[in-house]
Amino acid sequence: MRLGIPLIASSLCMMALRRDDNPNSRTSLRHDRAEPRTELLRQSVAIDANGFILTGAQVGMASEPFATSVPGLFAVGDVRAGSIKRVASAVGEGSIVVATIHSYLALAD
Repeated sequence: MRLGIPLIASSLCMMALRRDDNPNSRTSLRHDRAEPRTELLRQSVAIDANGFILTGAQVGMASEPFATSVPGLFAVGDVRAGSIKRVASAVGEGSIVVATIHSYLALAD
């Protein structure tokens, strides 16, 4: 049975930067907070108190770090609870999850 291509929730966060008034700081701006934009998923996927999507061990799937509470739905990047809120991390996670998606689809056939 073919289930179709699983969804990938990627970087769906608004990042807030604020001026860093620390005179010893090497930058003038610093990351203040990330606000996930997961409103459309909140009724169907497990999320934490801040609205970030729970994945991997957080949903009992320790062997699949990007799996969500919904079979076939994988989350990568800033939208994941506990992720490092950096573009390079999101890109890396996205490239890694491709193999997981191929395996998932192969098992679904």
